[in-house]
Amino acid sequence: MDLTPSGSGGAGSRTRGSWSWQPIWMRASSASPKDCRQALGRLPAVEPPSITSILVVDDRAIYRDSLVRLLELSGDFVVRAADGGAGALAEIERACPDIVLLDLIMPDMTGHEVIERITARAMTRA
Repeated sequence: MDLTPSGSGGAGSRTRGSWSWQPIWMRASSASPKDCRQALGRLPAVEPPSITSILVVDDRAIYRDSLVRLLELSGDFVVRAADGGAGALAEIERACPDIVLLDLIMPDMTGHEVIERITARAMTRA
C-alpha cells in the first residue's frame, strides 16, 4: 500500500500547488502500522518551531497550577501563569510568550475578549 501524495486530483482530494492529497481518513483504515511507518519515513524533515515560553491563564488555581507543574516538569519551557484576563494581558505586555493556553470562561474577561485584545495590539500582529 502506498500512502504518498498522488498527483492526480479526484473526488475527495485536497489540492495544494501540484500536490493532491487524499484525506487520511479515507486511507488510514486499510493501512498497516508498517505502511504508516514507511510513509512517515518518506516525509521531508521539518524543524519544529522554537517554543520557549508558555503563559497559562485560568481563574481556577487547581487547573492553572496543575498545568504549570506539568509543563515545568518537561524542562523545555519557561512557564508563567495568570489568574484572569487582565493578568494575562499584563503578562503578555511584559514578556510576550510564544504560546498562551487560555481558559475561555473567566469572571473578569472571557477568553474571547482576551484574544480580541491580543490581536488588536501591534506588537502581537504577525
